[in-house]
Amino acid sequence: MKTLSRDECRVLRGLAIVGVALHNLCHLFPGAIGENEFGFDPGLPLRYFQSLLQYPRDIFTNTMSYWMGPYSVAIFIFLCGYGLVRKYEKDTGNVLRPWPFIGRSYLKLVFLLIPSMLSIAAFHLADWAIEGTSLKPMWMTLDQITLVNNIVLPWMVMVVGAWWYLGLAMQFYIVYALMVYRRCDYWLVALAIASVVMQSCASSVNAIGYAQCPTMEWLRNNCLGWMPVFAAGVWYGRAGDRLTAKWGRVLLAASLLLMVPCQLDQVLWQLTPLFGVVISIAVARAVTSSKRWSSKWMWIGAISGYIYISHPVLRFYLFRIFDYDEHAVPCGTTEVLILILYVLLLIPVALIYRWIDRALGHPLGRSSLSGLS
Repeated sequence: MKTLSRDECRVLRGLAIVGVALHNLCHLFPGAIGENEFGFDPGLPLRYFQSLLQYPRDIFTNTMSYWMGPYSVAIFIFLCGYGLVRKYEKDTGNVLRPWPFIGRSYLKLVFLLIPSMLSIAAFHLADWAIEGTSLKPMWMTLDQITLVNNIVLPWMVMVVGAWWYLGLAMQFYIVYALMVYRRCDYWLVALAIASVVMQSCASSVNAIGYAQCPTMEWLRNNCLGWMPVFAAGVWYGRAGDRLTAKWGRVLLAASLLLMVPCQLDQVLWQLTPLFGVVISIAVARAVTSSKRWSSKWMWIGAISGYIYISHPVLRFYLFRIFDYDEHAVPCGTTEVLILILYVLLLIPVALIYRWIDRALGHPLGRSSLSGLS
């Protein structure tokens, strides 16, 4: 079974970023089914499947809300591990020096974030100047530049929650550089097992040492909660070509059969992101083989980093323009209008952001987000 080609990776990123962007809008609509991403609720999958029968008009928003968040993120984490291996272990021309690599990675993420972050902070500053509101939201937006909000939850709350992946990506860069790079696979197995054990314990204990932050939520906001997926990406980058086509078909069949039943168990639920990745790879390979669709999804994948960093800004301003309260009673018409405008503007806003990013001419080169672009 061959490893992922560059085109397949781009298609995967394209599929995943569309899922992330739609999820991050739809899950804020009142009445939307939540997702098992930062915690485990066995009732959520049951409520989702019940909603398919009881509220058929909400199938799209509920599907985006329930499925597309955690499983799209899992694709990016898998590609993060896979891409780092292909770049620094398979390409003999690239040598990773841990601390310079970590420093460059942090600065590139910050350069990519700054324009979007300032656009939201500017709104809060104007709101303070005109309406006399608090400046706290502005400072809480700006402090996300540290990329440590994930670690210090709940004391540094992420106002723009969609950017939580930036801190997660930074943690994976550090883990890879200091613990995984050119080390044996036993480290990967140990990290993955430790992650499963900690999350299983967290599901039962539901405490992490400070009362305001549940254990599972903290783990899932950080690399410890996603280590099996990252380890799978690293392993596939190293040894995926040794996986026969027969075993690939077995993995796909098992993933399709177990994806839904494992949603109901607090331990087996941790395996579902891996199942989602296997299924997504099969879909990406089918899309890549299609002349009609492959170029479109590869193009979206090529700008996925810009879509990721700019879509929270688009969502933020659409909600303000419509004076939309996610805690209000849903009216239907407003949500549909916001969704239509969001879909229509998603790509143009990302392209504008790409132009801004290139115009800045970063001294470290093109800003990038491993797994996203």
